[in-house]
Amino acid sequence: MSSLRRILPRIPRHLPNGIHSTSILSNPHLTTTTTPTSFTSPVQTQTQTLSTKTKPKKPTTKSSNNNKPTTLTELQTIQANAKLHRTNLYKTKILNRTRHKSTQRRDPSKKNYLQTQFRSWYDPWTNRQDFLEREAKRRGGLGWRNKVSVMVERLPIVMQDEEEWETEWEGLRGELDRWGKVWPKELGFGDPMDSVRMTKEQMLEMLPEGYTPLPRETSADHSGFLQTLDRKLKTRVYLSIRPNDNNNNNNNNIGNGWMFPTAELRNASSSKGEETIVECAKRAVVDMCGDEMEVIYISNCPMGVVMQTNEELGIEEDSEDGYFGTKTWFMRVQYSSGDLDEKRLGGMVGDWAWLDKDEMAGRVKEEKGDVIGSFYHYML
Repeated sequence: MSSLRRILPRIPRHLPNGIHSTSILSNPHLTTTTTPTSFTSPVQTQTQTLSTKTKPKKPTTKSSNNNKPTTLTELQTIQANAKLHRTNLYKTKILNRTRHKSTQRRDPSKKNYLQTQFRSWYDPWTNRQDFLEREAKRRGGLGWRNKVSVMVERLPIVMQDEEEWETEWEGLRGELDRWGKVWPKELGFGDPMDSVRMTKEQMLEMLPEGYTPLPRETSADHSGFLQTLDRKLKTRVYLSIRPNDNNNNNNNNIGNGWMFPTAELRNASSSKGEETIVECAKRAVVDMCGDEMEVIYISNCPMGVVMQTNEELGIEEDSEDGYFGTKTWFMRVQYSSGDLDEKRLGGMVGDWAWLDKDEMAGRVKEEKGDVIGSFYHYML
């Protein structure tokens, strides 16, 4: 039965008259006696039909040789016309690019510009830190002196100024909301068309008589006084200090130039016991700022680290027992309330101020170079 199933699919469905599939199975010799001309396969018929079709003849045209220039003048004319055509295409391309340039939200030539600029600084920075770690181990397994630099941050007091497009978008959004969904009055939602879009000037006019809002820019912004928290209300400011240039022994040789309040981390060999980075940060804030200023320690993790060798710091290697250099860990804390002990801080440092990101990074860049200045810029 299985052999019969293999044969049946091979028998054509349409056979010549007088021939049946049963007769072929019972008398296989009949297939040899039939005349092959009496059976025409549909596939064969279709093939013959396609073969009999004649390809359409191409319309007779003049020979292309007639378009070729016959004289030098004709050749120069054709070349000049082709050059003029290419010039017009190029001018149209530049014109379209200039015309649509104003509608582009971002300059395509500056794609990934900030990322590339950051990587150009960050990759050499991390490679140098890895090199210093290997170099310290290569020199007999020398260790590092650890310091903690505290970034006391005051958060913005007022919101930043809105850009022109933001003001326009709020006005458009308020007008579009008026044409929103209208619910049945029984639900008590009210009619959106009854809402009114008010400007800032109209809202200020509705304030009670005699009430005047505080200015967004204070007198400290106009006078340039830096030793106050009443400046730069729209952005973050940081407590920055500048130690005395002639007193390098102050606060365990924390260094010169503009920086943050810094203290040396106590290790296990210290007489007062070992401490963590957060504990060292708390001690540095109390020593320089006093007990009345309260700050919030938002994390136990430092923001970054700066590694400097003894040679870079100007320290003689003979005076340091088992240290290859200094690691300065930066901790971010936020100002909460209280007053800064200005008298105490002024007696410990040469100068101090509340500086924003650009002011602090700019001063460090002038004093310590572009690499350290970029570190402060990206960290803040």
